Amino acid sequence: KKCESQGTDGLYESLGGADGTKLFVDKLYECLRADERIKHYFTGSKMDAVKESQGQFLAVTFGAPIQYVGRPLDRIHSVMSISDFEFD
Repeated sequence: KKCESQGTDGLYESLGGADGTKLFVDKLYECLRADERIKHYFTGSKMDAVKESQGQFLAVTFGAPIQYVGRPLDRIHSVMSISDFEFD
């Protein structure tokens, strides 16, 4: 039985597995980088690495049989001074 932090059985596969997660992350960052309110957060970022880490995080959340080995999101976001408005 999967624990709650590993997502829901079947969701990862129903979203297209690794390929579906990659497509989702690509579209997500396309939208984020086009948003005038938050695109400055990505200036100078190594987008391939950011998207790889985000993809791994989301894959685990969606129920992929892998482990997230990236930095904790609260640590990543804490240095960025993201406001509630920007987060929403």
